[in-house]
Amino acid sequence: MLDGTDVYLSSPLFGIFLPTGKSWIKIDLTKSGTVAGVDIGSLLSEDPTQALDALQKNVTGVTKVAAAQLNGASATHYKVAVTKTARTKAGVYDVWVGDDGYIHRVRTTVASSGSTAGAVTATSNLFNFGKPVTVTVPPASQTVISTNGTIPGLGG
Repeated sequence: MLDGTDVYLSSPLFGIFLPTGKSWIKIDLTKSGTVAGVDIGSLLSEDPTQALDALQKNVTGVTKVAAAQLNGASATHYKVAVTKTARTKAGVYDVWVGDDGYIHRVRTTVASSGSTAGAVTATSNLFNFGKPVTVTVPPASQTVISTNGTIPGLGG
């Protein structure tokens, strides 16, 4: 979740790195840098429509994988090969397009550019199109503030 330049992250995987009672990490994107070779700011600050536009313009191949059900919607899973640009990394992206024409899921994997081997996989699930959205910033009592813009356990 984004609030200005602050991003709030929660995952069961972070639990072993967070103090008891804390379930959210707050990262100021103006302070974030490279974590285990991955630029967190660019990964999280991208406008999804701009990212999809950039992907669409640089598609070199599309393979239909299978039909799927996502949050009650029928969709088709595709693997999309993309060339490298200033905004995208070359590689294969997984995209699920619903029968309604909307993209319901995008999965990207960004390889580490540093000496530490590894990759970060980000999955965005999109649903309830056209419905009002209410987002509440987690309370400070449940939040750990990243003082150096990194995620605990991922080089921070």
